Amino acid sequence: GGEIASNAAKQEAALRKANQELIAKRESELALTRKMNESQEEKLILEEKHSSLSEEVTSKTRKLKKIFAKYQQAKAEIKDLESEFIEEKSEMLDSIREMTKQLKLKDFVISNFIPPKYALLYDDVENGGRAVWDESKETWKIPGLKHQGGDLRERSMTHQSIHRPETDYARRRKIVDPNPRWH
Repeated sequence: GGEIASNAAKQEAALRKANQELIAKRESELALTRKMNESQEEKLILEEKHSSLSEEVTSKTRKLKKIFAKYQQAKAEIKDLESEFIEEKSEMLDSIREMTKQLKLKDFVISNFIPPKYALLYDDVENGGRAVWDESKETWKIPGLKHQGGDLRERSMTHQSIHRPETDYARRRKIVDPNPRWH
């Protein structure tokens, strides 16, 4: 349970970090674009030295058309960035929902099929368990459990003369019970 929660937390943190990096990248791109546009506008202003009023009007009209085209381009870029951001956000939310679903399933399986005293051993070391994350292999390692006494019975094996697996119980029942199930 703790392993899965730890994995989900790490993945959520990675998603948040990637989202923040994406936002910072977009902001820097916008800042560079603004700076470039300002320098182009300054260049246009310096180049404009007009000899007559009609020349000034035509040059200002040209300049206005260029600026309007840049405005339309910037507006389209912002729209594209917004749609891209919304798409990435929905993908991240879907990913988080899927991980949460898997985490709940694993917690359910652990709580119903692993005794509580052993389930604690699968939590990471910080939560009192024995599980340790191996960075090189990117897997969880759990040291072998030492069992005392006759807690665990050794699994019985089938005789080599029998064609299919058969438990000790089935062998004993075959002797006593005429039911074909045991034969």
